Amino acid sequence: AWHGGWCWETIEPALRQKGYRTMAPDLPGHGSRTEPIAEQTLESYADDIVRLLDEQKEPVILVGHSMGGVVITMAAEKRPEKVKKLVYLAAFMLKPGQSVNGVDNGIRPIDFSSRTADGKTVPWGEKQVAAFTVDCSEEVKQSLYQRLCTEAIAPLVTGVSPTEKNWGSVRRFYIAADDDKAATPEAVKEMLENYPCEKVWHLKADHLAFYSAPDELIEILDDIAKIK
Repeated sequence: AWHGGWCWETIEPALRQKGYRTMAPDLPGHGSRTEPIAEQTLESYADDIVRLLDEQKEPVILVGHSMGGVVITMAAEKRPEKVKKLVYLAAFMLKPGQSVNGVDNGIRPIDFSSRTADGKTVPWGEKQVAAFTVDCSEEVKQSLYQRLCTEAIAPLVTGVSPTEKNWGSVRRFYIAADDDKAATPEAVKEMLENYPCEKVWHLKADHLAFYSAPDELIEILDDIAKIK
């Protein structure tokens, strides 16, 4: 949410140096893409990832950060055979009916008081940046102010609908950020109780772990890729 594929800029080059083929796509309306953000839904996000999955010759390791957790959940639900492993990085791994915003007993509501006039989108304000980047440098924070986009509300309030047959058949891993103010330690504990993962890592990092602990994150992603 609010980001683009650019947020992996510290991670992708290092993984490629290790021999991996990587993709860090922009979701519709994010980054360099120009689709109207107000028209986006969880379905449009998931379908966009499914399109990329269908273009790959073999199953992928699919990593989702934050709201990206619900996107990869629904993409894997639609194409479980195209996903080798799911990796949730400081991400929302939710039960059926739950949403990022807490609909139907969701994990943690988001304050939409700063929503835009159309009632369909919400910007990311300075207070949120400060809360989610407590371990980041001032340079990173200033860069975020220039690049974060407005987010559609619909994907944040739409409940997920994973099934054990499809999504549940894919191997899953979780990377927690212990200074996270979004996917908090309490929320992560609850999510992992609901859906245990094959392995869990803990980073000394804030919500944007790809900036606050990039070296450690690179090594963990490398480890996950090597797990047989």
